[in-house]
Amino acid sequence: MSSYQTRHTLLHRARDRSDEAAWAEFTGYYRDFIYMVVHKMGIKHPDSDDLVQASFLKVWKNIDRFKVDDDRAKFRTWLSTMIRNLVINHINQRKGAFEKQRSMEDNRNVMPEFLHSVSETEVDEVIQKEWETYVVNLAMKNIKTLFSARAIEIFSQLLDGADTKTIAERYDIEENSVHKLKNRVKNRLIEEIQRIRENLE
Repeated sequence: MSSYQTRHTLLHRARDRSDEAAWAEFTGYYRDFIYMVVHKMGIKHPDSDDLVQASFLKVWKNIDRFKVDDDRAKFRTWLSTMIRNLVINHINQRKGAFEKQRSMEDNRNVMPEFLHSVSETEVDEVIQKEWETYVVNLAMKNIKTLFSARAIEIFSQLLDGADTKTIAERYDIEENSVHKLKNRVKNRLIEEIQRIRENLE
């Protein structure tokens, strides 16, 4: 079976609570994304780990409520709403604890800086940004097996701002070859990003 299952197939399988393999695959796809989000909120270990587990527990309990065939809603949006609500609840709990301990000399040890002024809009913006980063990183990881290590290395350096001439001299190849390599990897990366979005969003 292909490692790339369609969004519908994976979600249908994940809704079956007895399908442990499907749930393991599902959590494998989304664990890093959820962790990135809660960590970006300024929530550190072990709270971040607890929120990741809480997110999966909430999904596991409610995934059958998501209508897989409903084109009006993307699963990633549904998942993000759950993460946001858990984060906000956690923030509110921390704020409550902070109010009780506000007489402490160093109140910054009670609550991360980000939590002092966070809003739901900011949470949504962070989630969207982290999702885009996650998708690109996952796509890059997936296509690495399709190209030589050297090709990926060159492409990564170009992404980091290296110019074509410098790369050509560094690797003793023609500038035209650098352009072709960049376009091949870039086009495949774009295809993979689209594939991931179709499968996971």
